[in-house]
Amino acid sequence: MLRKTNHIEYMKEKAEKIVNSYSLSAGAVGAIPIPFADAPILLVQQTSMLSEINDIFGLKSNDSALKRLIMTVIELGGASMLGKTIVKNLIKMIPVAGSFVGGTVSAITASVITYSMGMLYIEFCKDVVKGQKDEDFLFTAEGREIFKTRLQTEYYV
Repeated sequence: MLRKTNHIEYMKEKAEKIVNSYSLSAGAVGAIPIPFADAPILLVQQTSMLSEINDIFGLKSNDSALKRLIMTVIELGGASMLGKTIVKNLIKMIPVAGSFVGGTVSAITASVITYSMGMLYIEFCKDVVKGQKDEDFLFTAEGREIFKTRLQTEYYV
């Protein structure tokens, strides 16, 4: 039992390094001064991050299911998140100062969302490895709803 616990802790630490790396990268992408250029890149990055976490925990990767999970996170803020995204990108259109302010806000937002999503996903993977959750549960409507709720309550996304 202790050996399995140590192995799960090792996988968690390895996955956290992946999350930290992708969070920094997401921040860099969010800082791109071109309005609306970051969204498709972030989707690819976040999908890759979750896929790498799956690999660490020995879980199967299903990119379309991972993308649905990410879209659930995007839906999380609904109109509020969409409105913030539009405002940030409109601010980027203001020469020089707007690009800096909009880029900074976008960078922080992209980094925080990516980090929160990754850390919560690690918790899910740990539960699967421990046998507490079914591997496909998170990709059901109920599982995505629980993921979304936990992001709101535990990570304030």
